[in-house]
Amino acid sequence: MKEGDIFESLLDGTEYVVKDVVNKMVVLQSTKGDRQILTEVETLKTKPFYREKEKKVTNEIRGENHFPK
Repeated sequence: MKEGDIFESLLDGTEYVVKDVVNKMVVLQSTKGDRQILTEVETLKTKPFYREKEKKVTNEIRGENHFPK
């Protein structure tokens, strides 16, 4: 687990981005920016509560120019 990973709360459908990982604790921020959660790494691995979402990596995020010259 690292900064930028995305998880979905299976309780309410909110998507969260991992903002920071320190020891066994994780700071999550909702993609809307209106919520933050401090939780343990093990909690994110609990299937009834959270599901890791696939990342959509674009050329722009990787720093590549995806427009033809």
